[in-house]
Amino acid sequence: MWKPSFVSRLAPEDRCHLNGLAMRDGKPAYVTCVAETDIAGGWREHRSSGGVVVDVASGEIVCRALSMPHSPRLHEGKLWVLNSGAGEVGTADLATGRFEPLVFCPGYLRGLDFVGPYALVGLSEPRENRTFAGLPL
Repeated sequence: MWKPSFVSRLAPEDRCHLNGLAMRDGKPAYVTCVAETDIAGGWREHRSSGGVVVDVASGEIVCRALSMPHSPRLHEGKLWVLNSGAGEVGTADLATGRFEPLVFCPGYLRGLDFVGPYALVGLSEPRENRTFAGLPL
């Protein structure tokens, strides 16, 4: 069993909103979390800039200050991430820990895959509720 180091125990509640997994050679490599929180629903207060990407093997945070990050994917030597709350598709620079936005999409991003040189991204309109209120998008 694996959990982020900032989560004290596994419980049937949503503490950090871990919502994405990138695989490398059939093994978990990176996950995205909406926030580094350890209380039920604590992530909700940090939706606009509390998001992180975590290296599963080391447990280290490799990228911070994201808005509801989603769907990390390794492709052609880069770690791609959806900065969903800002409508951005980009890469996480593992050397600097910075997110590099490459494309803006006018909606909430969910799901990323690659087919050859093309990125396929799921996009939905943000609902008018507390989950999406106040996001950069």
